[in-house]
Amino acid sequence: MTLRIPQLRPNAPAAHAYGMCAANQNKVWPGHDLLYQHQAVWAPLENPRDYFTLLADSAGLELEELDTCFDTGSTRWIVQQETESVARQANITSTPSFIMETVVIAGYQPIESWRPVLDSLFAEKTEGSRR
Repeated sequence: MTLRIPQLRPNAPAAHAYGMCAANQNKVWPGHDLLYQHQAVWAPLENPRDYFTLLADSAGLELEELDTCFDTGSTRWIVQQETESVARQANITSTPSFIMETVVIAGYQPIESWRPVLDSLFAEKTEGSRR
C-alpha cells in the first residue's frame, strides 16, 4: 500500500489550507516561511488551527479573513484537488516535495540537486525571448 501525504502528515492538509489562505491575502511567503520554521510545533498538534492563528499574526495576515477562509473552507477544493490529483500522479509520498513542471524533487535536497532542474527550466522558458 502506498502511503499518501495525509496519512504521513495528518496536519499537512490544514497547513496547506493555511498557506492558501495566506496566498489569498498576498502573504504566501511569510506564511510559508513561518510554517516551515515552526513545523515541529504544529505538526504533532491534534488541531493546529489555534497555532496557525498565532503564525498568522506574525505573518501580518488579517485574522478575520483567515478565520473566514478556514470556516468557509474556500480553499478546501484546491487542497483536495492537489492532494488527490497532482500528488497522486507524481507519486509523492513525502514532505517536503516540490513539483516543477514535470520534475519532482522529493525530500530535503541540497542546491546541487535543484540547480540542473532550475537551469533547464530557465533555459526552456527564456529560449523564446532570445529570438
